[in-house]
Amino acid sequence: MSAQAINHIDGERRHQQVVAAVLAANPTLTPAQVQAAVTAVASHRAALRSLAAALTADPAALAIGAPPVVGQLVTALRAGGAASLPVPSCAA
Repeated sequence: MSAQAINHIDGERRHQQVVAAVLAANPTLTPAQVQAAVTAVASHRAALRSLAAALTADPAALAIGAPPVVGQLVTALRAGGAASLPVPSCAA
């Protein structure tokens, strides 16, 4: 298997990890809402890695909207109709 294929698989795994963490933290959201927001915010591997690390370390990060990449995710989720999430403190 090529390094590119391994990176793609790792990225997909992280994407699904982030989606699952968001849905577990806020079950009122739909998988489609979360997937669209994650795709919009995690435009590169570093952002996806940061999201996965932040949500794994602290599932309450969504409620706080920090670190900044989580705040961006919350903003994208709210733009997609997730009114149950608070405005990120860094965006207020």
